[in-house]
Amino acid sequence: MALLPSHPFASPVRASPAHATPAHAETAALRALVGQLSARLDSVRALTHARSNLERLAEAAEVEGAAAALPPRLASTAFTRERLLAEGGPRLVLTFTNGARLDFARSWAAHAAAVGLRGAFVGATDGEAEARLVEDGVPTFRVNASLSPREWGWGGAAFHALGPVKVGTVRQAVAWGFEVIVTDTDALVLRDPWPYVSRWADAGFLTTSDHLGNTSSDGGLETHGAIHSAFNIGYMLFRPSALPLIEAWYSSVMQNPLSRWDQGEFNSIARAGWDPLNTKGLSDPRLFWSYKQRVVGGVLPISLFCGGHSYFISQYPQRMGLRPYSIHTTYQYGGAPGKRHRLREAGVWVDAPAYYKPPGVLQYLPDLPAALVRPPGGMDTAGHIRLVDHQLKQLASAFALARLLGRVLLLPALVCGYDKYWGPLSDDGMIPGAPAFAAPIHHCPLDHMLEPAALDLEHTARESSFLQHPSLPEGFNASRAATSLNVGTNVEEARLEAARLQRFGEKVLLIRNLPQVNVLASPLLPPPLRAKVMQQLGNAGGSWCCRPRKDPPSMPQHHGFRLLDPEAVSKYEQPSYVEEKGARAMQVIRKSDFLTGPL
Repeated sequence: MALLPSHPFASPVRASPAHATPAHAETAALRALVGQLSARLDSVRALTHARSNLERLAEAAEVEGAAAALPPRLASTAFTRERLLAEGGPRLVLTFTNGARLDFARSWAAHAAAVGLRGAFVGATDGEAEARLVEDGVPTFRVNASLSPREWGWGGAAFHALGPVKVGTVRQAVAWGFEVIVTDTDALVLRDPWPYVSRWADAGFLTTSDHLGNTSSDGGLETHGAIHSAFNIGYMLFRPSALPLIEAWYSSVMQNPLSRWDQGEFNSIARAGWDPLNTKGLSDPRLFWSYKQRVVGGVLPISLFCGGHSYFISQYPQRMGLRPYSIHTTYQYGGAPGKRHRLREAGVWVDAPAYYKPPGVLQYLPDLPAALVRPPGGMDTAGHIRLVDHQLKQLASAFALARLLGRVLLLPALVCGYDKYWGPLSDDGMIPGAPAFAAPIHHCPLDHMLEPAALDLEHTARESSFLQHPSLPEGFNASRAATSLNVGTNVEEARLEAARLQRFGEKVLLIRNLPQVNVLASPLLPPPLRAKVMQQLGNAGGSWCCRPRKDPPSMPQHHGFRLLDPEAVSKYEQPSYVEEKGARAMQVIRKSDFLTGPL
């Protein structure tokens, strides 16, 4: 399994209802590393090498079959039937990337290799992506298009332009007789899906779904209770019997390739002339007749082929003790940085070795009063805001202290009282259709309250599950110290305290009383550092929406969370260093001004 046995997401949060159910290493060295993966369940092995001009080369995956090696360096990137058969066989697993998302593609390819998937290829949509992937030995084909190598904003022309490329590629492969699984690069292939999908040989397509509540808990497909929600084409299986639907889909997106959304078109065409009530002749009553009753379709279970909500919010696999085949970072609000962070939290995004060797980690235990997590009388919008604000004040102090000490901050597991959405939440504080039992949301995603990109997380912080990752150097976790923070009553005492803390050489330093100290308002930070920290934290605020209809209109409809509250800091006299005849004069600061609670 891609989750570690001790990972916080690996244990049920509570019982659920029955239906809750730097130069880089040679490519040869990379193949050798991947080949060392053993067939051991519930284990992740990080196999990486760093590439110039790229943030990460991720190599890690769950191993559940025999160890697998990356294919030999490719001589060609042509997308031909002969090449695909020779290198992949009759079954293909495809994804697509440009130069901006190479780290996603490499992670995807590493997972596919580690679970022994033959026929897994990455489609390169620009020359940079093609060259980099071939150089690294990733099975690659060049699509018959040249798209932008920069980040594609959702809904823009570049975003839409990928749709016809994907659909056209699938159309060609299926016409050649291949069975094809096509995924987005942020839908990591964590298990070999072929044994699972082979159970429904009569299905022309099987799709993931944006449905938020599972309708089955037996490991089978979702029932017809889920087939009216949006099909999500981020992870799909197609067989040759689906060719009539695929032809119509391709024709539709090609009518206006820069504006038509491939997913929206698929949903419309798949349901054109369908008859979901007619299950005659189908191997499973959960299948349905799609597209003019000519193609058989089905919906993959959201507890095994997870969207961002079913994995990170409702947490179906964790509650049900299941090992997902895929985690797709949908329903998230932080762009590509938010997706990376979520996948790190889940233990399935693995970075270069340097990521696991920070100079030191700062840890604190958050203060989470039960009355905030589960307020008397129930959660409401105001309660959700109070709960999140209480945690953000602690987080701001922790970020500041970590910067002072030259450590990265170990982010705590956050808790949200409500979900986040683009419209009104249900009376349970969840996206309409999501299960009520998910609230309050433990391990709440960071992008539900802040902007991950503004925090530069790869250099300033580590995910809450970091200390449980098997790629940590031996002895890292055993190198620990714990202390309390005593900021003193003046600048000199604070300087001595900072020096004391900086002398700790242990890898993990726990500050017991950090939640009770407002570091930004204390004399601990020299003014230049304080200014830098405040600037970064001030840019990290995130938005939340939207108030459930049950909550009084006097409560905010939406809210902007701030990691840094300028008013809370500016009300304190700021410590300063004054040079006077070579001597440093100290400005005394009242201790009560920067303590936020009892020690």
